Amino acid sequence: RGYLLTIFFCLVGLSVAAKMPSKWKTCKRSDKNINECLKKAVEEAVKTLKSGNPSLGVIPLDPLHFNELNIGQGSGPVSINLNFKNMDIHGISTAKVKRFKADWNNYYLEAEATLNVPLVLLGDYTVKGQVLVLPIVGNGKCNLTFDNFVAKLTAKGHEITKGKEKYMEIDKFTFDLETSKLRVF
Repeated sequence: RGYLLTIFFCLVGLSVAAKMPSKWKTCKRSDKNINECLKKAVEEAVKTLKSGNPSLGVIPLDPLHFNELNIGQGSGPVSINLNFKNMDIHGISTAKVKRFKADWNNYYLEAEATLNVPLVLLGDYTVKGQVLVLPIVGNGKCNLTFDNFVAKLTAKGHEITKGKEKYMEIDKFTFDLETSKLRVF
């Protein structure tokens, strides 16, 4: 999840930066339609990064590969630790940015994106946890398929200066997802 978020906000940064692929849409911070410009710029950039871009140091987005991904939830009556290895995520390059809002004065970014195809996660998993008094333990291959995937992202930050350039450093990030159906195989 953290890597996806990093990619997303790197794309935002690249879309307003001076040094980026010439075919990418550029947005000026002073543009009165900055939100619409960023929405289009991020969407176009995601499509062009499907296979990655070594000159920008971006690995392929589709599939996006994780060597390991850990998810832990709770320590009370419902707790679970889920570990994925060799995880490939398919479908990211079909992202359609539905909404984008940038409030540069308050260092705030907000976006909503949907996918044109199901988001599919393939890999190996181990799970350990409990629901009330029932233990949950397992491992094997997994296929998690999310239909009608919607991602809602927000970031709040503050200004930092490096050399003569000013940047936004993110202090708080939220990532909410919605799906009409999650199929687990």
